[in-house]
Amino acid sequence: MTSSSDFSRVGAPAKASRSQTTALVLLCVFLALAMLTGGGSRPDLPSHVILRPASVLFGAAACLIIDREGLREIKFPLGLLLGLAAIMLVQLLPLPPSVWTMLPGRSLYAEGAGILGIEEPWRPISLSPARTWNSLVSLLPPLAALLLFAAAPSAARFRILIVLIILIAASAILGLAQRAGPPGGALYLYSITNESSAVGFFANRNHQALMLACLFPMLGALAAMPGRDGGRPPVGLWVALGGAVLLIPLVLATGSRSGAVLSLLGLLFGALLFRRPRHARRFRPIVTWSISGGIVVLMVALSLAFAQADSLYRLAGGDIDADLRIQLLRPLSDMIVNTFPVGIGFGAFEPVFRGVEPTDLLQRAYVNNAHNDLMQVVVEGGLPATLLLVAFLGWFCYRSLQIWRVKSPVAGSDGLARLGTLLVLMILLGSLVDYPLRTPFVMILFAISVGWMASGKRGAGKTF
Repeated sequence: MTSSSDFSRVGAPAKASRSQTTALVLLCVFLALAMLTGGGSRPDLPSHVILRPASVLFGAAACLIIDREGLREIKFPLGLLLGLAAIMLVQLLPLPPSVWTMLPGRSLYAEGAGILGIEEPWRPISLSPARTWNSLVSLLPPLAALLLFAAAPSAARFRILIVLIILIAASAILGLAQRAGPPGGALYLYSITNESSAVGFFANRNHQALMLACLFPMLGALAAMPGRDGGRPPVGLWVALGGAVLLIPLVLATGSRSGAVLSLLGLLFGALLFRRPRHARRFRPIVTWSISGGIVVLMVALSLAFAQADSLYRLAGGDIDADLRIQLLRPLSDMIVNTFPVGIGFGAFEPVFRGVEPTDLLQRAYVNNAHNDLMQVVVEGGLPATLLLVAFLGWFCYRSLQIWRVKSPVAGSDGLARLGTLLVLMILLGSLVDYPLRTPFVMILFAISVGWMASGKRGAGKTF
């Protein structure tokens, strides 16, 4: 006879497996919800009312499922994320007037209290506490995604890649429909958006273009995935190549210059991730990529012919010296010098910049972000955020070297780890000229990419 303790030992692995599968399903549902509601970066979007409470629920579910091994995998990125949250909390702590007035960059505000004839109140480090609270709460979606990722079964994390490809492809299709309709029509999800561009589920054409650019290495990783017999399915290969070719005009239609440049990089990364199957004697990579390159040139030519290549037109006609991003470098540097090492508070850039904005930059449109997220992190977070950023960049470089030095990578786990390094690099490059990491879905993709990097040695199982 079998005792009850034997039954409990037999049932434990099955229960753990069901829990991990549940985490994977929850993550896929969460990704779909984030795509529908997390495409904008403004702090006052109504969709935040849906996504952020949902993030709490999904994150709590992940905490009930995740095991020690999963937490061990993500301990460094999770620590960085919690460290960022801790900095924001410290920025919200009220300080006595004797301390607050001594902080750099506060003299103008201190003079205001004297002019009004009121007693100097206790104030936090942040010059816009409400926006810092918003920045703190905005960390909930990537935190929930990272926890669900760690709780999901490692051997099936490739399915996350498939879901991401489907969701971003859906955004591309929506963008195509938007271009076919009137500017600012019913298919645009956000009231403040690039009304004549193919933005898809996003409010900003640069963020849509970045996601489309990230599809190229994703498709390359998908094409490199082995089948059940260890081989590489030719159907998956040609689907990936066909999808990459069709993406070309969709990226050009967004009107994003940075997206066009990142797409070229994405194409190279996609080719880098794909490797020739050893058993496929008839496979000719030179012929395949030559044909694909010719088709890419043809698609670009057709886009130009039908006046759908807005990105190329803006690249050709733009004056880089007059570009707002270049002009912002000087006032951004001044803000760093004047407020370092405490910063101005996360999320406080827009209201603070209005007080120091040079007169030659005044125009009808206002500057909502620095359009250089790495510099804005230093402006808003000061020395603590700078150290955190340096720690992440150092970990990213060290971990990337570890991942790419593997001579015989496993197609499943190591392939996803390599994909993670490329996606993180592309998002960081996009952050040099814009602010994609202030958009919830991009933050989630970034968290998952870092998760793939952190867990490169687990899950070398079959994928299809």
